[in-house]
Amino acid sequence: MARGCWIPHIDVHDPDGYKAYMAATPEAHRKYGGRALVRGGAWEAVEGQGRSRHILREFPDYAAALACYRSPEYQRAKPLRLSHATADFVVAEGYDGVQPQSSSSSPPSPGARKGYWIAHVDVTDPEGYKPYMAADMVPLGKFGGRFLVRGGACEVMEGRVRATHRSARISELRGRASLLSVARLSIGGAPAQRQGRIRSDHRRRP
Repeated sequence: MARGCWIPHIDVHDPDGYKAYMAATPEAHRKYGGRALVRGGAWEAVEGQGRSRHILREFPDYAAALACYRSPEYQRAKPLRLSHATADFVVAEGYDGVQPQSSSSSPPSPGARKGYWIAHVDVTDPEGYKPYMAADMVPLGKFGGRFLVRGGACEVMEGRVRATHRSARISELRGRASLLSVARLSIGGAPAQRQGRIRSDHRRRP
């Protein structure tokens, strides 16, 4: 069964005030099986722009991810964030389709930290986009990648994000890969941080 994901991008205006929100959320996450894959940390905007803090949280399925956001437990915590931060927040359905064929021959270095590429894509030409979707399987497989999110259902809970959400996992990165997707990587170094915002004309669903 495909999992579900929270993908919030956040600008924190008051770090001390934001701590109360962080302390208030574990109850909801435990109840609905949420597990943090990304929670802050170093990042680099390789294409476009992004906010200054990025979260990727995985749930047992899409329904659980939506239910957690709408739960009384999370709704009690949410105002503690709204007072101290601005967010673009999407809940996306996970991917359980065909994965890249792995050609990675060596495991990640001991102690290597996982990393993620997170992208929201507006596809203006669906037919023209198909060759890219086929071609990105090769570099993903080379670095031991698998998709976590690749299109599918999504709901924008706050702010604005693009229409398509993609995710992939990379077990080890030995060179620079160019992929327009959300990717999960194992990397040893800390990438540079760049601040900005993810914006488009896709608003919250009714």
